[in-house]
Amino acid sequence: MPPVPRPSSLIEDSPKKPLTLACFFCRKRKIACQSPPANSLDRTCNQCAKRKLNCVYPATSRRGVRPRVYDVGHDVRLSRASAAQLSL
Repeated sequence: MPPVPRPSSLIEDSPKKPLTLACFFCRKRKIACQSPPANSLDRTCNQCAKRKLNCVYPATSRRGVRPRVYDVGHDVRLSRASAAQLSL
């Protein structure tokens, strides 16, 4: 079955939105963090402004970054399993 052509309106590239990061308070509470417009001098989000808190944003995004945990026991089990398969 041939692929169904899509309308050109769905294919056109839309400009990506800038990555918005939640402030530390909103991140901790897992609540929606609405940061102010980029040209605003005051960088306090709506949640911190409501609570009169100091609003602090992280310097970088943690998206997709996970520390790699090295497990020695796992490597030993893998090497034994591969050695067992080779001896068969």
